[in-house]
Amino acid sequence: MKYLKKFEDTNVDEPKVGDYVIISDSMDYGSHIYDAYVYFVNNNIGKLYSIKNEYSDYSDYYRVLFYNIPKDAEEWFSENYDGDKYIIVDREDIVYWSKNKEDLEPYIQAKKYNL
Repeated sequence: MKYLKKFEDTNVDEPKVGDYVIISDSMDYGSHIYDAYVYFVNNNIGKLYSIKNEYSDYSDYYRVLFYNIPKDAEEWFSENYDGDKYIIVDREDIVYWSKNKEDLEPYIQAKKYNL
């Protein structure tokens, strides 16, 4: 049985490249294709791929890699030069982050069972 634990190294400072992240996208797109995308992104752990500040002087955007993306959600992801799929999010869309994927799994399990 898994127990929810509070880890000290989650949400320290700001997320860094290589950190694992949980994204919260609460948009209501009104389509089953969008719903598949939102469900996947909200219930899986991604890996922070890069942090860029190209579009403005005050806002960074984050590229987050995801693996094992379902076919019906795949069209909403971009592809990097290695063929990996990613999305671009703002900082406020990143809910939790940690250097260890295992630290974030209890948060996903808690959402799964509405804890």
